Amino acid sequence: MNILLEVVKFADSNFKDLKRKLINHFIGEYGHIKTLKIDNTNKTIFVSIKLQGDMTDTNIDIKKYKIIPKHNHTKAIIIEQATCDKQWIEKVLNKFVVGKSFDIPILDKHGMIDHFL
Repeated sequence: MNILLEVVKFADSNFKDLKRKLINHFIGEYGHIKTLKIDNTNKTIFVSIKLQGDMTDTNIDIKKYKIIPKHNHTKAIIIEQATCDKQWIEKVLNKFVVGKSFDIPILDKHGMIDHFL
């Protein structure tokens, strides 16, 4: 049983690294992810980002999101509520992200991103 537990821990750790690397790929020119917590049961996401030039981390709390089906068997994400500890970023999120639909990129035929959300 210990071997099975270690395999599960290893797989979970690798998925966390994969999620972080995936997001870092998209935001790499602005900073990097320090913490990423996705709760797909409650549809929440917490992310702590170290933005280039900032002395402190930026914390974004997506309090509610939903995944919607689209044509061609693809999906999109809609952020319904988000907060940030930096007021200007929270304003940008509310103006340009909250309530908008964003296509979920498909990494491969297995839909890896969809698995995380």
